[in-house]
Amino acid sequence: MQISISGVTSSLPPGFGFHATAKELLLGYLKPKILGHPPDRHYYDMIPEIDVLEFEPWQLPSRFGHMFDGKEMYFFCRVKRKYSRSSRSNRTTKAGYWKPTGKVRAVMDKDSDAQIGTKKTLVFYEGRMPSGKRTNWVMYEYLLKPKCLGNNHDENEVTLRFSFICNNAIGYK
Repeated sequence: MQISISGVTSSLPPGFGFHATAKELLLGYLKPKILGHPPDRHYYDMIPEIDVLEFEPWQLPSRFGHMFDGKEMYFFCRVKRKYSRSSRSNRTTKAGYWKPTGKVRAVMDKDSDAQIGTKKTLVFYEGRMPSGKRTNWVMYEYLLKPKCLGNNHDENEVTLRFSFICNNAIGYK
């Protein structure tokens, strides 16, 4: 499912920035998006849904930078699988690939002390494996735990639907 993003502008008033916590991203934005129950708030649709693999990271600021303050951009994106019956994610673009780096971090709900999701760091490499050239483009992939959706949802629904929100935390090419 693709959402048209032409003509979308930030719904934040002048002077306000978008600085959501990991918990807010997962429970306030990603969970309602997966369940198809957007909250009755005028700012909910400020995060576009795109296929980040159809863009090179340096193309994103010119297309979506007006929607966010600074160098951080957030997107809903579906997970693409490398193979139809595999759990491996496809993270390649025409010019390169997003490579996971570091540890997968648990996102905890401090109120209940329960894990609600994970955060994974990915770095963009130009070229093809194994000789790709590392760039300064960084993406943070957030995945929601299936138990946060209730009893009627399984893990495949979470990972195959709207699966991550990413931002460019380092800079422009």
